[in-house]
Amino acid sequence: MTEHEFEAAGWQKVAPKGHSGMVGPFWTKRDNGVRLVCLKAEERHCNSHLGTVHGGVLMTFADVGLGFGVVDALGAPKCATADLQIQFLSTAKVGEVMTCEAQLMRQTKDLVFMRGVVSVQDRPIVAVSGIWKIL
Repeated sequence: MTEHEFEAAGWQKVAPKGHSGMVGPFWTKRDNGVRLVCLKAEERHCNSHLGTVHGGVLMTFADVGLGFGVVDALGAPKCATADLQIQFLSTAKVGEVMTCEAQLMRQTKDLVFMRGVVSVQDRPIVAVSGIWKIL
């Protein structure tokens, strides 16, 4: 997808600063009340000898994707990742669009528990769960 195609499909571009910004930009929207976050795989995201997206990029993307869900639950970006569990299920290649779908599992006064899946089309490539500390 091109930038114009993302915008035409209702996605909003998010270009964060810091480490996440080196991986992004990301694209986000709500679909039937569910937060979706996308990242289009580029050469810079890949293991050069394999042509597949590097695990560190997938982990950062999963952290960002679930983090959007946490911010939705809290109403403000006042949180930090305390724990992140990743299972790599498949690979993504250059040009593929990866989508993270986040699900709120539980929220206490101090913590938010999330889980999600990163997919390419209907093919899951990462299963993720995490805990965020409310600051």
